[in-house]
Amino acid sequence: MGLDGLRKASAGAAGSVKTNDGPYVVLIEHLYPCFDFEDRMNENRYYQNFYLTTDKIKAERILEETDSLYIFKGGEKLYPILEPRFSMGRIEEHHLPYIYYHGEGNMMQIVQNRKAPESEKVRLVLERTY
Repeated sequence: MGLDGLRKASAGAAGSVKTNDGPYVVLIEHLYPCFDFEDRMNENRYYQNFYLTTDKIKAERILEETDSLYIFKGGEKLYPILEPRFSMGRIEEHHLPYIYYHGEGNMMQIVQNRKAPESEKVRLVLERTY
C-alpha cells in the first residue's frame, strides 16, 4: 500500500472513522509553515502521520483528541505530528504503530513497536504511488 492507499483507507466522513471492520487508518496532517501571503498561496505540502490500529475505539479516540488543535496533555498535543528522526523520545505506546510522511519525495517512515530492537523501529519505504 502506498501513500494514496493510506489516504484512501483513512478517508471516512469528516471527523469519523470508517464503519468497516478495520484495520483503521487515522490521518493527522498539518500544512507546512507559511510565512507570508505568497507561501499560503503556493504551499501544498503537508506533514502527515497515519496512525494504524485494529481497534475502532482507539481510532475514534485519536480523532476526538485531534479534533481541536488546543487539546493538550502535560503541555503537549496528545497526537502531534511526530517526525521519527527528531521525536523518538516523545513517541509513546498510544502513538504506535504509525507511518510518517514529510510531504514530498518517495520516502515514508514506519514506526512500529517501542520494544523492537533499535534497528527495527524505523523502516523506510522507498516506493510511492501517485
